[in-house]
Amino acid sequence: MKIRTATIIILTLTVSALVAACTTARSDENVRLETARAIGGITSEQVTITNLNVGMKTATWDAETPLGRYKCESDDMLKRGANCVKQP
Repeated sequence: MKIRTATIIILTLTVSALVAACTTARSDENVRLETARAIGGITSEQVTITNLNVGMKTATWDAETPLGRYKCESDDMLKRGANCVKQP
């Protein structure tokens, strides 16, 4: 009985880790796309995202682009698009 419980726990943790990894990768691509749209004149492939923080209702991140560095924010689901402000 103990072996079955341990196996179930290990499988559950493994599946949870895989789902989190896939969600993060997809979210990063969406954030890069919304950042490129907000800035204009660049593609999502030209955007590097750092310091991505997704809270209960908002998301914030830093973006490095060929046009400069930006601080960006949006709602947690990116429904309203991104607002990005160029940094000095």
